[in-house]
Amino acid sequence: MDDVFGRGSHGPSGLDESRWAIETALSLASQPYRRVTQWLSPMAAAVREGLGRFVVGASGSPVQVIGVWVALVRPGHSGWDQVDYALDGYAHDAVRMFVEKLLDDRCLDDDLPAGIGPRSGLVWDGCRARHRVLDDQSWALSRYHQSRAPLELGEFVRLCMNVPAMGPGLALIVQADMGACSRDDAERVEAFIARSRGLIEGAFLRCVAGPEQRRNWLRQRVSVTQRAILELLVEGLTERQIGRKVHRSPHTIHDHIKGIYAALGVSSRLELVRLWDGTWAPSAPGPEELAIGVPTQNGPGHLSAIGGLAPEQATRQGALPREN
Repeated sequence: MDDVFGRGSHGPSGLDESRWAIETALSLASQPYRRVTQWLSPMAAAVREGLGRFVVGASGSPVQVIGVWVALVRPGHSGWDQVDYALDGYAHDAVRMFVEKLLDDRCLDDDLPAGIGPRSGLVWDGCRARHRVLDDQSWALSRYHQSRAPLELGEFVRLCMNVPAMGPGLALIVQADMGACSRDDAERVEAFIARSRGLIEGAFLRCVAGPEQRRNWLRQRVSVTQRAILELLVEGLTERQIGRKVHRSPHTIHDHIKGIYAALGVSSRLELVRLWDGTWAPSAPGPEELAIGVPTQNGPGHLSAIGGLAPEQATRQGALPREN
């Protein structure tokens, strides 16, 4: 596949994309949400803005994203029991009313396969474009497609996430609806949303979860070995000190730390500590002061030390320099 994100004259660099992610996380985390459902609207807007700014189609023009909806649901045996939802986009009233009715009716007209759709009472965890869920023939015959087609709603990408930190059985669904577009363009949207998952989950927990809920969620996102390293990392220990504690070499610890950063959607120790403590705030250092992980197609990107800090400061506050 060609580069998923706009580059050069077509769009921003990976650095700009990372800045957008950090700025969005800071903004979402700083809001005084009294209810979980108040968080859904700014997240829908943030995802749609990100798609509009950073996802460029094969033609060199932005992929047409008609709208984005975000829903917090409790899966039931006859559809999703809606907790709440928010929409962004959907400029035409008829399209907006259709999406709202679908969600108000617990997505009963959504006959997508079990897991990604509401038919089984379960939610599969992951991100998929339509063509990865149903082949073209099955899609054409589906009730969901037939109800969307008259409104020129074409391909879609759906991200399903279980959120045990908020209680058993709850799931967060994010869907981007597009008009007519190629499979390659749908995959570009899929790649952006999949890579934004850590941002979405992290912002969700920073906004609505208590400290222990948030930390339990972070522990669950990494391996058993990495959990011990995670705890020592946020305490401020160096790679060498962590290695002595868990009986691993500094080189191995360094690799584990990169894995932890990738799993939790952060690019520096500073971001990790803020996520752990829930201390993201508008007064925090701007993106240019943070270690930016420049995204690549094959992973979350490289980790670079915070510019302008002495080595011991970078070790405590930012991405870790490798210890020899």
